Amino acid sequence: MKTHPRIGIVVVLASAFCLLTGCSEEKKKPHMQEVTGTIESISANKVTVRSFSKKHNKELKFDVEVNNETEILINGSIASIRDLKIGETAFGSVRIVENDDDTKTITAVKVRVERAEVLKAPSAASGSGDKEDATAGTETQDEAPTEDDGGAGNDHADDEGE
Repeated sequence: MKTHPRIGIVVVLASAFCLLTGCSEEKKKPHMQEVTGTIESISANKVTVRSFSKKHNKELKFDVEVNNETEILINGSIASIRDLKIGETAFGSVRIVENDDDTKTITAVKVRVERAEVLKAPSAASGSGDKEDATAGTETQDEAPTEDDGGAGNDHADDEGE
């Protein structure tokens, strides 16, 4: 029976020591963080991002590793690191791992970029006739309601007067 209290005391002391000094396993545990930043540079497997840190109240620049498991979306479509552009704003989730030498490894889990894509003009062979037809139809539709609006407006005004 005396062995059980001793084991209990050892467990309590070990737990107290771990809480007071911080457990090394807890420090090394990876954690996820949401990040928004501007892409500064791009290499084969790394993106440098500039972001404002509320915690540090200043702009920070950090390298984010990109691997085969990183999901990259541009306007909702699957993309690759080659599709990213310097100067774009990227939103994403990163995994941060604290290394033994007190450095951090930041790996992108998901990256999302929204672009204001400009639609390309149709080619001369297939699209020029279609564009003219669409424009002609629009002009006709624009003219017709103008005439109808004047007439309808007058009828409506007459109805309100009665």
